[in-house]
Amino acid sequence: MVATQSLDDGVVPEAGAAPAPRTPSGRRPGRRSPPHEPGPEHEANTASAVWTIREAAAYLSVPVNSLYKMTGPKARLRVPHIRIAGRLRFRRVDLDRWLDVLSVSNLEVLVKARRGARQGVT
Repeated sequence: MVATQSLDDGVVPEAGAAPAPRTPSGRRPGRRSPPHEPGPEHEANTASAVWTIREAAAYLSVPVNSLYKMTGPKARLRVPHIRIAGRLRFRRVDLDRWLDVLSVSNLEVLVKARRGARQGVT
């Protein structure tokens, strides 16, 4: 079998030769796998999982840029987050609690908390 050199994976077989072997998953070696879609088994473990900003933005249905602004020191409504190695991370439990506090039924509690925070600052 005569082979020719290719830029992407090294050796390409000559026309009429057998196709390249595939991995057990059916993909050719050296190919990138498609993005992973989390399945139902992933959903059960997300309560304690740490999410990236994109995952948290998708969960909250807000743009990533808006979520960045909501983590800033001057944000009116600061979303709970942690920094790991300089990167923003979010926990679902924290986001759910934060959403509960922001719900309309807790609006009065939120207003009182803001008043208390303002009085403590001055």
